[in-house]
Amino acid sequence: NRLHATPTKMYGIVDNTDMTYFRQLVPHMAQEFPFELDPFQKRAVVHLERGESVYVCAHTSAGKTVVADYAISLCQSHMTKCIYTSPVKALSNQKYHDFKQKYEDVGIITGDVSINPEAGTLIMTTEILRSLLYNGSDVIRDVEWVVFDEAHYINDADRGVVWEETIILLPDHVNMIFLSATTPNVVDIADWIGRTKQRPIYIMSTQYRPVPLEYDLLYKGKVTCLKDVENKFYPDRVRLLHGHKANETSKDNEPLVPPSTLCPNRKEIDSIIKTVKERDDMPCIVFTLGRQMCNESARIASATRLISATESAYVRSFYLKCIANLRKEDRALNQVQEVLNLLVTGVGVHHAGLLPLLKEIVEMLFSSGYIKLLFATETFAVGINMPAKAVCFAGLAKFDGVGRRYFLSSEFTQMAGRAGRRGKDQQGDVFLLVRDLPCVSVIMNITQKTTDQVKSRFRISYAMILNIIRVQDLSLESMLSHSFLEAVRLRELDQKQYGKKVNEIDRCL
Repeated sequence: NRLHATPTKMYGIVDNTDMTYFRQLVPHMAQEFPFELDPFQKRAVVHLERGESVYVCAHTSAGKTVVADYAISLCQSHMTKCIYTSPVKALSNQKYHDFKQKYEDVGIITGDVSINPEAGTLIMTTEILRSLLYNGSDVIRDVEWVVFDEAHYINDADRGVVWEETIILLPDHVNMIFLSATTPNVVDIADWIGRTKQRPIYIMSTQYRPVPLEYDLLYKGKVTCLKDVENKFYPDRVRLLHGHKANETSKDNEPLVPPSTLCPNRKEIDSIIKTVKERDDMPCIVFTLGRQMCNESARIASATRLISATESAYVRSFYLKCIANLRKEDRALNQVQEVLNLLVTGVGVHHAGLLPLLKEIVEMLFSSGYIKLLFATETFAVGINMPAKAVCFAGLAKFDGVGRRYFLSSEFTQMAGRAGRRGKDQQGDVFLLVRDLPCVSVIMNITQKTTDQVKSRFRISYAMILNIIRVQDLSLESMLSHSFLEAVRLRELDQKQYGKKVNEIDRCL
């Protein structure tokens, strides 16, 4: 009988349940929202009420944070704790600010600050949670929910192992919420997590984007629509541009080496400013993947004043108040003065080289609408809830620590998702500024729906071995056997054995 040849039980379960009778399933919500929840949010709430773990996949600004918000309300009603983790400090700081306005008992722990570490709702980076778990901290006691924001960061080559370690180390009684952008192999990831904890992980997903995006190519000062808000792609327009380019011999299927890093010159910066002004697309984020390029591009752009004299005076006053507590010699630092000179023109920069205080000032002014053109690196797109009306890419390639390559579609989608403000804009505009025009296939691979598979980044390090030695009832073999890497290997083995068994049954029949 073929029924005896079924493969191993799946723990990652996709939930597409109809939510017509949501109010009958959850008659008394822990928190009422001032808007109608989307179907995927309703499904997540139902599972949270049942004490079940969920993996939420949705586009930027689709409303993933609502699920975490509801979990915090549940913990407060149950008199338990909730931990909210994020991959970067900037996102942790923002979430602390947002939740602090709504809830009283909120704390934060990052590498820089520790405020109210005994709070019922704790915001922290994932590295901090891993350290707490290795150290057996009392903070973990009474935790009911742990939220992993930007969970697809498990695919990060350098830091992805942190997520695997943290998930493995979490006590089995702790419920988990994973918030992530759309991921092709989310079922595999959820299945590994569920298999590790021996409980199902329910997957909520939606392809709906509240604010549709239009993709435009900005080439030689001209704007060409690549993909409209209906997701219709126009490859012939790129081929037409290639046809007008002298000595162009590349074909659509020819792999091209990414050009050198594009630092926009004055003509290209003026082209960006002119385009976003004509389309009323400010504020706009310009992703220039390099600190020095951010600074240089911002200096060029600051030659054009983008805000009124009244707004400029307010920005100067606000900035001086924020840095008033710095020592006199610190206020005189070149970076402090340069950032002020940029901000008073409506231009800003945001990258890891900025002082933490200056980054916070830039974030506040941007969210308030006083920065019209922000030059930022990729980290600005990692979950920080600071959408703009438009996004511009200064080139389509990056240096990933090993060599130069074109953006993965998942990386591009993450950054492009900053465009379009829910409730404010009818559509978001994404501009691709290129100096060396790539072939059609390259552009389509970057801008089309993400197909990048999340892979295990698990690796054994000396630090991991030393941490494991300190923890009782934990071994290196146990960590390896519960890793995502091992789960993929076992699943492939199961599928092979299942196939062999089916073939044997067929031969017998």
